[in-house]
Amino acid sequence: MTLHRFILLCIAAALAATPEASAGAHPLEADAVLFLVTEHAPAGTIWGLVKKYGIVVKPEKVYLDTLRAAGAQEVLLRALQGIAEANELRSLEASASKLCWVDAGDGAFVAPKPVHFPYPRYTHEAGASKVTGTVVLCLDLDVQGRVTGVKRLQQPLGGGLDEQSVKRVQDWKFEPAIRDGGPMSCHVIVEIDFYRH
Repeated sequence: MTLHRFILLCIAAALAATPEASAGAHPLEADAVLFLVTEHAPAGTIWGLVKKYGIVVKPEKVYLDTLRAAGAQEVLLRALQGIAEANELRSLEASASKLCWVDAGDGAFVAPKPVHFPYPRYTHEAGASKVTGTVVLCLDLDVQGRVTGVKRLQQPLGGGLDEQSVKRVQDWKFEPAIRDGGPMSCHVIVEIDFYRH
């Protein structure tokens, strides 16, 4: 028997950031942070994911310069280097739960709400290998709440669970995000947890 727990983080309670990456967590890919920067993810969102999952690269000068050129905020770069001041870290952590965002514009924003989200299945391959863990994805939603793009953000969990997750979320449907009374396209970070018991 398997248990699939789906957590839509933009609607759930605040991301529980920890001082170190979770034990056994699969770290974020190096290009995932760059992707999130280019997609205008809030710095706190990126920092919260890095704190929770870790990152596969050591943030050295070339990598940081690439992030800077892509538009990363200096406070995020200092946090990645471990040189951010305490008040800067508090500011980043305060916005770590903002896991839903639009590319541009100001005004009141209402996050999308899931209306159809079939759970990814725990694969036979994962069962045979006893694979458990979390798949972290970034979804692009259009103005009608349809998933138009999916990006896996961390190293593969394995057992076919990453592929199963990407396949299933493409069928998800949301009430669209709303800004200033009108529907907006947006990005949503989701975690899909796979556990056996």
